[in-house]
Amino acid sequence: MNEEILYVHTSGGRSGHILKDVFTSVILGELLNLKTVYSDSWYKQKILDIQNVKAVIPSPQNSNRIYLTPRINLIRQKIRIGIIRKIIRKYLICEFFDGISPEVFEKFKKIVDVNRHRKNVLYITSGVYRIHLYQVANWELLGLVKKGSYEKIRSKLIKMYWGEEEPNKPNLEVKNIVIHARRGDVADPSDKHYFTMGPGNWTIDFYREKIGKIRKMYPQAKITVLSEKLNSEDLSTIPGVSLDLGDVEDIQRHFKMMVTADLFMPADSSLSTWAAYLSEGKILVTEKTIKHFDFLKEPESWIRL
Repeated sequence: MNEEILYVHTSGGRSGHILKDVFTSVILGELLNLKTVYSDSWYKQKILDIQNVKAVIPSPQNSNRIYLTPRINLIRQKIRIGIIRKIIRKYLICEFFDGISPEVFEKFKKIVDVNRHRKNVLYITSGVYRIHLYQVANWELLGLVKKGSYEKIRSKLIKMYWGEEEPNKPNLEVKNIVIHARRGDVADPSDKHYFTMGPGNWTIDFYREKIGKIRKMYPQAKITVLSEKLNSEDLSTIPGVSLDLGDVEDIQRHFKMMVTADLFMPADSSLSTWAAYLSEGKILVTEKTIKHFDFLKEPESWIRL
C-alpha cells in the first residue's frame, strides 16, 4: 500500500451518518489500495471509539487535493408540484445514499491509477455518498473486485470497531435476541416523526406478529427490543419483551447490544444495517426491504422469517 496516497471522506450528520462515512472511507480506501485518514467531523459520532482508527490527520499544506465527485443521478421520475419534503424524498433520489454505481467506482479507480506516481495526494469526496458492504459482496460475485474483498473489509471494520478489545462471540444456541425498532416507525400518530420516517411499513402490528413467531422458534430466549425513548410509545404495548428505550447517550450501548446478540433483527435503519454487518451472530431478515442490505447471494448467517 502506498502510504503517501491518502483518502478522506468528510461530512456532518447524525452519529449513524458519520459512522457510514467512516466505514465508506475504509471500504473505498481498501478497494483502491489507499490509506484511509479521518476528519475532525468523525469525532462527533458516538458509536465508534475514534482511538480504534489508526490513522493520521493529513496536513493540507503537504497534500495535493483531488476531489472525487460522483454525478448526481437526479430525477428518476418526473417532478410534479407538491410539498418540497415529498419532492426531495420521492423524486430527487441520488445514488449517493444508495451507494455509488460500479461505473462511478471504476472512474474513481482510473483517477487514482493515473496519479499513483504522485506523492502526498489527498482524495476527498465532495457531497455525501456511500459504498455499502453489500455492494462489495455483489461486485465480488460479478467479478468487479477481487475475491475475498467483502470478508477482508468486513473483518477490518470489525477490528476497527472493537480495537484491542476481544469481540464478544455469540452463543451457538440462541439465548439472547435483540430487535431494533427505528424511531418514528412505532411512534404515536400525534408525533411529528410518525409522518417523516416511514409510517405504515414497520408498524407495531408488524412487530407483534414477528415477535410472536420468534417466541415459537426460540421459546427459552430473552427478547430485547431497542428503540428511542421519545418516539416509540407503541412499543410498550408488546407483552413479554424487555423494552430498552434510550436517548443520545445510549446509542453506543444499544449498538453493542445489536452487534453482540445471538440473533439480531434489524429494522429499515442505517444503524441496524451496520450492526448486522458487524455481527458474528445470526441475522433475522423479514420480507420487508432493509436499506443498504440488498445481497445478490444471502449470507449464511441469515435466517428468513
